[in-house]
Amino acid sequence: MNSRATLALGMAVHELATNAAKYGALSSDQGRLSVSWSRLDDGDGERIVLHWSEAGGPPVIAPHTIGFGSQLVRTTIEKSLGGRLENRFDRTGFQAIMEIPYGRATEDYEHAADEIEELQSSLR
Repeated sequence: MNSRATLALGMAVHELATNAAKYGALSSDQGRLSVSWSRLDDGDGERIVLHWSEAGGPPVIAPHTIGFGSQLVRTTIEKSLGGRLENRFDRTGFQAIMEIPYGRATEDYEHAADEIEELQSSLR
């Protein structure tokens, strides 16, 4: 994985973990967190799929507004990596499914620092 994808995924996972610790599965002694990934190509192009799944925490309620952290995760996955993010606010646990084009995650990328700075500016 290239440095841009590593940094972007690191930011997204950090935000998801922070939310899980504050409000989700990791805020409860009974809570569980499962993270899995796979490399798929089912005819729509090769991609990396990361599945974040929480269970056993407090009941999940979909937010009425999009906070800074949620915006950061979406922008990181969709804009920086050209991927797709699906959030599922199931009552039994939050799930996030992130799909990233394999080529975007593995290509050599010489302008990563500029793009991260641009991403941070767009979130201010």
